[in-house]
Amino acid sequence: YEGPDLDGTEANHKPDRIEGIAEPNFAETDVSESDMLGLTSFRYIFKWGINDFGVGADQMVFERHNRPNDEGSFFDESQETPINFVEQFASGLFPLHKGLTERISMSELHSYEVLAGLNSPEHSAPALFRLKEVVQLIYETDYRFAQPPLMPELTADPADGKVYLSWDNTSDQLTRDSFAKNINDFEGYKLFRSSDPYMADPMIITDGYGSPTLRKPIYQCDLIDDYKGFADYGEINGIEYYL
Repeated sequence: YEGPDLDGTEANHKPDRIEGIAEPNFAETDVSESDMLGLTSFRYIFKWGINDFGVGADQMVFERHNRPNDEGSFFDESQETPINFVEQFASGLFPLHKGLTERISMSELHSYEVLAGLNSPEHSAPALFRLKEVVQLIYETDYRFAQPPLMPELTADPADGKVYLSWDNTSDQLTRDSFAKNINDFEGYKLFRSSDPYMADPMIITDGYGSPTLRKPIYQCDLIDDYKGFADYGEINGIEYYL
């Protein structure tokens, strides 16, 4: 972010697109434009389908998300009762003229945090804010997600009682990830062996529920740098990715 637009329309809470004052890098040309329509209401709905909050109850849902005379919006802060509920998000009010497209972007993040940290003066929620950092990066890179490295060309040379495997350096030399600001973020190789066409044989690493989740490599090599050990993000039911 290099500062507000020079025409003075940025950060005025309006998605300006009027002839002569349209903002640069607007709408489809810049996902992270700060005047994108924002979240103005978040509500918990209980007993979905009852009390006329179900599908088709347009007027009741509208009134639930909008205060009269522009008095502000509704934000339900927390729901601590273990019960089924529906979450509703809203953005408005805004005009939608014929032929005009407005864009809304939002994310919903969930994490498991230590209760003592949440109740502390710092309201510590490291896992949640790590997720927020990842989502923010996805958003600012126009929804370009992390991509796998380029596939190397693998060669198998049979020998007496063994097979020699070799591969070229396409992955570690030519990989560029737009999600990571177009840098080469290649870290290493893992080699798996299987006689199953779906690579099911090495799928022996289970999660906390005992379900096969990850493949165990027969060989792994890693770039010598500061990235090592278990990743402190992206946990899958108790499994952390080993770097």
